[in-house]
Amino acid sequence: MPNQKKVDIWVEMSNMDSIEVRLEEIYLDPNNPRLETPGKEKQDDKRIGESGIQQECLQQIRNNVGIDDLFESIKTSGFWTIDRIVLRAVDSAKYVVIEGNRRVAALMTLKDSHEKGKITLAQKIYEGILKFEALLYKGNHPDIAWIVQGFRHTPGIKSWNRYPKAKFLAEFERNSGKSPREISSIFGIKPTKEVTHLIRSYYAFEQAKQDEDYGDMLNSDKFGHFDEIILVKEPFQKWMGWNDDKQCFIKTDNLKKYLSWVVGAEGKPKIDISPTTRDVLPKLVQPENSKILELFDEGKLTIEECKEKLFTSEIKRRPIDISDIITNLDETKKVINTLPIPQLQLAKTKEEKEQKKRLIELLEELSNIIIRQIKNIKKG
Repeated sequence: MPNQKKVDIWVEMSNMDSIEVRLEEIYLDPNNPRLETPGKEKQDDKRIGESGIQQECLQQIRNNVGIDDLFESIKTSGFWTIDRIVLRAVDSAKYVVIEGNRRVAALMTLKDSHEKGKITLAQKIYEGILKFEALLYKGNHPDIAWIVQGFRHTPGIKSWNRYPKAKFLAEFERNSGKSPREISSIFGIKPTKEVTHLIRSYYAFEQAKQDEDYGDMLNSDKFGHFDEIILVKEPFQKWMGWNDDKQCFIKTDNLKKYLSWVVGAEGKPKIDISPTTRDVLPKLVQPENSKILELFDEGKLTIEECKEKLFTSEIKRRPIDISDIITNLDETKKVINTLPIPQLQLAKTKEEKEQKKRLIELLEELSNIIIRQIKNIKKG
């Protein structure tokens, strides 16, 4: 999203006409914000219609974004245009999608499957796929796709991945002059601190991508290190010297060190975006654990081995009361026995599935610790 003059968003959003369009007249948008990745080259309008570019775009939407839900819905109930696709003209007879790439990809896939005999659509459903009503954008703002999709998807109709969402919010803040609180209100993102957090994460990641040693190896999958770990854990922010005013890390040596762990030697990362990383590393960068950190940085300890050493160090630093340990273990047993197993098995929403996944991870870690400690106790 290039740096443009501030724009009256509402004027652009209302600058549209209703038109009837044929599916064969529509191109998918290879510059679709959903498909945004670090370093991705923008395609010029003159090349958008090329078959190779269109096929690649269709495959990315199918594989990386997903259309299965829309495919089944339209196959059964037809294509409803109450929520219309938004287009812009690329020449006198063709249009490119501004908003609705997933739906157009689903329509294209259904048409192809029907015509090849893989499925049989009802005649009215098939006709509704071939020709339908859409909205035609009449303006010329170069970032209209970001503006429209931001209004539609940032709150979560079909949530963007975190990186393109963060990029959109950062660019919107810069170009519109709106505050995070105002952006939160415009797009319905709650709490407001989520907007601030994503914007900070975006600038932190962009700074990391400029690192001469590791920047080229940071794809969008690595964005989570900033979004979920570094800028969530205060010890990391201090260790890397995050500056909110400048939106950057001041202690670049420590940033580089972290990036070396993310990338690893010979493509083998020392850390991933996992509960262990989230729990262990913030403790590892504390001054009292500098010796363990040094061994980890030198490759003499794995993150799991650091976890063990940190746990041992914490135990040594505090007095041990066996009766308290027994009481706590008894309480833990009660908690585990009251887990709502049927509810967890039927998890459907994203939040429920994440909670289920985290519970399994914790129980597996707890199981491993219990087995190991039982062996240790029996040795005595």
